[in-house]
Amino acid sequence: MYDILIVEDEMLVTVGIVNSIDWREAGFNAPHTAANGKQAWELMGKIKFDVIMTDIKMPEMDGLDLVRTMRDHNYSAEVIILSSYTDFEYVSEALELQTCSYLHKPAMMPADIVQAVKKAAARREESKRQAQTAHRIERLYLNSARKLKERMLLDLLAGNEARDEQWKEVQLQCDPAASIVAVVRFRNGDQVLQSAFKGDATLFAYAATNVIDEVLRAGSGYESVCKAPDLAVVLLSGPSEGGEEKRNERFTTLSRVLRTYFQLDVEMALQTEPIALRRLSHAAGALLKVLGEREQRVPADRLIVVDGEAEPRWTYRSEEWLDSGWFSDSFPGVAKVEQIYRELERKNATYRQTLELSGMLLGMLLQRAASYPGVLRELYRVEPEMYSRLQELGTAPELKRYAIRLWETAETLIRGSHPQEIEKALQYVERNLHDQKLGLESAAAFVNVSRAHFSRLFKEHTGETFHQYVTKSRIRRAEHLARTTDLKMYEIAEKVGYPSSKYFSKLYKKLIGKQLSQIRSPKKL
Repeated sequence: MYDILIVEDEMLVTVGIVNSIDWREAGFNAPHTAANGKQAWELMGKIKFDVIMTDIKMPEMDGLDLVRTMRDHNYSAEVIILSSYTDFEYVSEALELQTCSYLHKPAMMPADIVQAVKKAAARREESKRQAQTAHRIERLYLNSARKLKERMLLDLLAGNEARDEQWKEVQLQCDPAASIVAVVRFRNGDQVLQSAFKGDATLFAYAATNVIDEVLRAGSGYESVCKAPDLAVVLLSGPSEGGEEKRNERFTTLSRVLRTYFQLDVEMALQTEPIALRRLSHAAGALLKVLGEREQRVPADRLIVVDGEAEPRWTYRSEEWLDSGWFSDSFPGVAKVEQIYRELERKNATYRQTLELSGMLLGMLLQRAASYPGVLRELYRVEPEMYSRLQELGTAPELKRYAIRLWETAETLIRGSHPQEIEKALQYVERNLHDQKLGLESAAAFVNVSRAHFSRLFKEHTGETFHQYVTKSRIRRAEHLARTTDLKMYEIAEKVGYPSSKYFSKLYKKLIGKQLSQIRSPKKL
């Protein structure tokens, strides 16, 4: 059952709405009521309503101001507007505030109210589903961030230089300048890969790192990465919580868990001398040399500890098909994505390699979409279950076509959206139209970007200068106040940031061509 709040200053209208509807049959509990927006907002602080049905013109706080307050505070309820007004300006403003329905009080019937509240209930359910979807998308995004981290660590393990952008994009939990390195070698990794994971190296690596994370994670900074099917690397920042004995005990537990659940036969070695992660390949190779040169096999329940720094023997090589230069751009366009797939075809990349790269690209795409409000949710609505869909595609050409279609869809959505900085700035303007000091400087500071960059970004995405946008917004607010309140003209001017009503009157007539007083409603309808 849903909870509804009816906000109406005319008691007879409120009584009529409450008593003319079978609320339980419509799916609602008995309605709560409030006589104006102020009372409603106080009540909404105590009860989480699903639907708000509100009049427009009321004392103390009108309906549209109530809806603005809800939006400013992220109060997620569906809104039905009730009004005697039929003026397009009211309908337009209600729609801009994303209200669910607009009912004309003199003409509405009980059936109209029932239809409106059922529509609101349906939208409420859809909003809940979208919130759940957004949560799932967030989890997918976190997985994509994990993939970027994994790719960087594997590059370092392979002896490749990580790009400056990678160091900035990837948030490592260990200390990049001084990490202790441990290796976990899987002696029978190839056999387990085929028997337990059906040859899926990605799944093998995911399972191994999950187990490592569960067993070894402690208070200090920590990372792990798996190069399936033969090797995992663990990175620790500083001494382990509980000392060396506790650390060794955790590695012993890790060996037992891997053997019990995946039948993996492991050998483990750790060097105590911290190294910079740029030398990860050197350190891992040296520890593998230590394991390889032992006359007798290392017991599975024992961690070999190397005091100081071991001497290297070899460098672990990465797949030659993956060109790190492909990702030098922070966000490649559709043309670059097509070029990447053509290069894969030229190098005769396997289906598994193409799938891995497609997953990396999808992670980049979701990360980009997340910086534009609403785009990530809309992208997921248009293309649900993206990662699952990738796994279902059986050929490299299908992966290519699907990835390019996703990219084209995302770019179309992004072109119709504002970046987060501009969205925040627009909300900041709406909340501060009364402030005489509202300007480019204060808005840029609010969104934490430079004045010059903000000015260019604002013009690029709104088509107007910041000053032009603020002026038009103040005029719209003044017109709204003139139509819906009894405030004097000098009071309206002050409420939209102009201390001089004479100056504001001249400005309004210059821009609109008439006096503000001419649009004032002669009486409340």
